[in-house]
Order: sequence, then structure tokens, then C-alpha cells
Amino acid sequence: MKKNFRKRNVVFSTFLMAAMAFQLVSCDETNDIGVKESTVDSVSTGQPSDSKTTEKKSEDTVIDDTEKNYDINGKSTEENTEVLQDGQINYDFQTQYSEKDLESSWSESDCTLISASDSGFEISGTGAKAENTTLEITEAGTYLLRGSIKDGNILINSNDAKSVRLVFDNFSISCSYDSPLKAPVADKVIITLADGTKNYISDTLRTSTGAEDEATGAVYCQSNLTFNGNGTLDVDAKFADGIVSKDKLRIVSGNINVTSADDGLVGRDLFALKDGSIKVTSLGDGVKSTYDKDTEKGQIIIEGGFLDITSEKDGIQSENILLINGGNIKIMSGGGSENGEVHRDDMMGGGFGRGQNATQDSQTETESRKGMKSPYFVGINGGTTEINSADDAVHSDKDIIVYDGTIKLESGDDGLHAEILIEINGGVLDVSKSYEGVEAQYIEVNGGENNIASDDDGFNASSSDYSAEMRLTFNGGNTYVDAYGDGLDSNGNVYINEGVVLVSGPVNNGNGALDCGDRNNEIIINGGTLVAAGSSGMFELPSETSMQNIVAISSLSMTPGMACTLVDKNQKELISFDIKKDSQAIAISTPDIKTGESYTLCLKDGSSVSEAATFEIASTITVSGTFMGMGGGFGGGRPGGGMRFEGEMPFPDGEMPEIPSFDGEMPERPSFDGEMPERPFFDGEIPEDMPFPDGQMRPKHNGGMKQMPETTTAVSMA
Repeated sequence: MKKNFRKRNVVFSTFLMAAMAFQLVSCDETNDIGVKESTVDSVSTGQPSDSKTTEKKSEDTVIDDTEKNYDINGKSTEENTEVLQDGQINYDFQTQYSEKDLESSWSESDCTLISASDSGFEISGTGAKAENTTLEITEAGTYLLRGSIKDGNILINSNDAKSVRLVFDNFSISCSYDSPLKAPVADKVIITLADGTKNYISDTLRTSTGAEDEATGAVYCQSNLTFNGNGTLDVDAKFADGIVSKDKLRIVSGNINVTSADDGLVGRDLFALKDGSIKVTSLGDGVKSTYDKDTEKGQIIIEGGFLDITSEKDGIQSENILLINGGNIKIMSGGGSENGEVHRDDMMGGGFGRGQNATQDSQTETESRKGMKSPYFVGINGGTTEINSADDAVHSDKDIIVYDGTIKLESGDDGLHAEILIEINGGVLDVSKSYEGVEAQYIEVNGGENNIASDDDGFNASSSDYSAEMRLTFNGGNTYVDAYGDGLDSNGNVYINEGVVLVSGPVNNGNGALDCGDRNNEIIINGGTLVAAGSSGMFELPSETSMQNIVAISSLSMTPGMACTLVDKNQKELISFDIKKDSQAIAISTPDIKTGESYTLCLKDGSSVSEAATFEIASTITVSGTFMGMGGGFGGGRPGGGMRFEGEMPFPDGEMPEIPSFDGEMPERPSFDGEMPERPFFDGEIPEDMPFPDGQMRPKHNGGMKQMPETTTAVSMA
């Protein structure tokens, strides 16, 4: 059967990302739609407690109690609602910010003033009452809190269909018997951190009641919770969680530091970060959403700001969609990559990927220690993300799509891991440490600067269902792989159609720089540039059905520091590749290798230059020496183009930037501004025999394959 999928432009100002072919729609009130910042004046007039100066708000900044939401064009959501077509899965989420969420200005004359001391609370105004050291807020409105109280707590019980707003102006509260700030009943709670102020909330270790509605957070809200303003809030949660919203938790701005005995920041239906500086140190998860019963909820969306997480468990855990649109994110989870579990095939000198039944000594491990994870979809479209994790750095039970941004990963397991699809379209990806660098059933590299270092496979297209289709495809970008297992490994076909792929492969004969499955799978080179070097024992050769010529040479003795150069009969250099590890075999393919021409492979070691092999190209694949992994087949061919590759990464515009350094440093890349051109992800076909856990059918991948030649010719051995 077929399903039709609509195509839309991607608006990068807020990153409307659709996973796979699932297009962009404007969402209704239950989704999360962005507010155009210009619709609200961002003027902060909060004053420290030692100042009596106040400032009235102008009419255009008065908070709108209707909480009408706007999209990025300033239109209300009702004006932009579209209906999903049959079969379309909605992965299209933005963050809703009402006018109230964005408004951080305040006037003391419009507030109920509350002064705290160890003897209790003094109230000047309406809507609140105090008994001993307990403050209860019963009406919507704005409450200005100053002073300090020990062993007190605040209860918000407001049945009004309007927000309760708390302005913290050098306010401090601690509690030993309950949550210091608890909102059992409220339409929405907004906490404004007055500019230049320092505020503090803490609880202590206490005996849990075990009740379902027990307040687990030092700040615990049953409704929507928003933070704004530019002051500082320190939260010390010794009982369990730091800040919890049982609905949507939004941070618009502010400096928030959370230390927690369990999870740091929890938004049941949504966690959204627009701006601000957030630091979380937790013995549980750093940031999480928890609602898993509705695909419209349980999202995490980060648009900007600084987020620094040190967690014993997962750094960021979403129960639905996880989107990184911008900002600066730094995560240390599970003690970092040094605390990763030992893989049994590490001890055996290499082996299979996860999809080939590899095992870890972590089968009894119950706690997840990943950097970021989602059961559905992780999308990265900008900003800087740095992760050092004991488990997978970025993990999805379905799909990961990277459009842009700088991503630096160290992992005790995989760098990027998805059960279904990983698609890399741009940005800078630096996996400096991993067990396997990039692993999914389908992997498609369409662009970007990608440096992958791995103890086992660099790229691994694999699946727990060995009968399933698997594929590794390169359609563009510049990719360097430093692998001690297989460099490029697929339990299905491997396609290189465009781009530059450089592989420094294994030193042991149990793995190969190139490897494809044993079900008559092929490595097909249709374009671009490939250089792969490593041990010869399991080195598999490209297929005769390739559309670009390939040369492969074995029985070499290449050591680190050598330069390997391919020259034509006039000694013109076509390509040069620095050897990083001891290697015995190499495969090279560029458009410059032309049928009927002769070429020489030269090895330069210091000032010494030797000719390793000379051969004439009479067919698509030309082999010198013996490859134990000769399973790719021979024959076929067509003349190549005229691209020259002299140790630098060629780009489509002909400019030759330097190859990214292999010491973990990544070159700067210009930021992407403007709109991503429309691009259909797949061919729209949905195979009936490929059901997914959510019951939906996905578009069939076509691998970006080019037309294969119909005739072949015999191989010429040098």
C-alpha cells in the first residue's frame, strides 16, 4: 500500500523538524508552538529588596490572562491548524510560550507583598494567608516574596482559572518535613527571579509516605510551571527531585542551579528550555519528561541557553520527542565513558555489532546511563552538544536525525545509536571515543563533517532482527573513521554515492576496513571518494556493479606516519592518505581513476619513497594481491570524472578545505541560516511487511541508489 506524505519547508528560526517523511504542521493547544519574541516586550523592572523604587508596566506589557498562544509568525494557533493526512505520524512539535511565560517585568504596587522570617510570614495584600511557618496562596495574582525562613513551606491552592505568579526577590526557604514549595491546585505557576537577586530553596532527607501524590520535588507543582527573570535560584533537594511539574515545565530565562538526590528537572508532559543558564547535579536523571501514554506529550525541546548536567543516570531522558534546536549543552552521565561496561568481544579482539548478537557484561545492569535518549525521535538542528557518557551518548528506540550543530561525543558504548534510522545531513559530528561510533538499521550520511573513533565498528548498519533489511549509505559530507573493528560495517548493502569517506581500519585480521553482510550483500561505489586502509584478513572488496572504478592492493607493509599516494602515468598525484595504524591492505576509489589508464601506488616513509604496485585499469575493480574477504564480486565499470583529491576534502564548489584533524579537534563550520530546501526523505513507498512498534508504517528507504550498469568486464590483476 502507499501513503501520501506532504512536504513543507523547514523553518530554522525555531526548527520545525519532521522525522522521516512526516511533515510539519501547526499544532493545536495540546502541542507546543513557539511565540514570536517581538510580540511581548521583555522589560524587567524587578528591584532588589533594599530598593523602594518601583516602575509601572506600560499597557502593551500587561499580562494577558487568556494565555493565547502564538506561532513564529505571530498568528494564533487556531488560524494555522492543519489536519494530518491518513498514515502520517506527527513528530512536529514546537514550544508554546504564552505572554505570561515571557513576561518578567513587575511592579511592587501590583503585588501582594510577603516578608519571610524564621517566625513566619507577614502578608500585605490579598490572596494569601499564613499560619505559623506555612504560607497558603488561595487566589490567582502576583506575590512578591522577600526574606528568609527556615523550616517553612508554601502551599498554592488556587481554583482560579488564572496564573499564580511568585516573584523571588532575594528569597530563601527550607523545609525538613515537606516540599518547601508545593502547588497542589493551580491553573499555572510562574516563578520570576528578580534581576540581580539570589534565591534559595532546600529540603532535607525525610521518610517517604509512599503516597501516589507525594511531593517528590523541592519545588513541586501539579500544574504548568514556568521560570523567567534574570536572577539566580539555587535548589538543594536532599529528599528526591529538584524541580517537578506534573504538567509542563518551561524555563524562559534565569540562572538555576539544582542539586538533587534523584532527578534534577522533571516536566511530566513537557520540558522546554528557551534561554538561561541551568546547572544540574543529580544522583538520578538530569532532565526528564515522564508521560508515556500520549504521543502529544512527554516531549523535551531545547531552543537555547546553557544546560550543564552531571547525572548518575541519564543526562536527558524524554518519553516522546527530544529536539535540540540550539543552545549549549554539556552532559556527563554515569561517570563518563571511562565507566562504560566491558564488551566481551573487546576481550576477544573484536567481533560483532549489537545487531549480530554481541553481548556485554552488563546484562544485569538495570540503570540507564545514556547522555540523551528518546523512545521515538531525537532531532538535532543547532547549537553545541557535548556528551561524555557511560552508555550510548545519543540513543533513540526509533530514529535520530541531525541537521546542523556541533556535536562532540565520548561514550562507553555507542556514539549515536538508533534502532531504525540515523540520518546525518550537516553540522559537525565528532565521536572521539566509543565502542561503536554510529549504529542503526538504516544509516544515511548526506552531509556534515564527521570524525568517528571507535573500539569496534565505526559505522554499523545492524538490527536485532537479522532477517530485516539493513543499509549504510553515503550521499555527501566528509567522513573520517578510525576504527579498531570494522570501519564501515553493514549487515546489508553499503552504498557510497557522493562525499568523501576515509577509513583507518583495524589492525587485527578478525575485522576489515570494509565489511558487508553474508546474504549476497554488496559494497557499491557510485561516486565520491573512498580510501580505506587496514588489515587484510576480513577486508571485503566493493562490487562489480559499482559505477565508479576501484583499485585494491594487499600484501603491503604500511606503518603509522607513512603517506600513501596514488599517481597516474605522468606522476600526477590523484590522492594522498596518511597511514594512522599498521595496515596491509588499501582500497581507493575516485572519479579520477579512469578505465584504460595506468596508475602507481607509492609509499612515502620519511624521505624514502617506494612503488608498492603498478596496474592498468581494465574493469570496475582492479585488485593486486589477495583479500580473504573477497566477497564483493568483480567486473563492470565506467570512466571516472576529473576530481582531484590531494589530501584535502573536496567540496561540490571545487574549494578544497583541510581535512579535519584526527586529534579530536574539529574545524569551525559556518552556522546555517535561512531555510533548509525541501527534500523528500524517502520514496514514499511503505512496505506492508515492515510494521513498527507504534503500529504505523514507515516509508521505504531507497538508499539513494543510482542506476546500475547492465554489462560487466573481466578483472585485471596487477
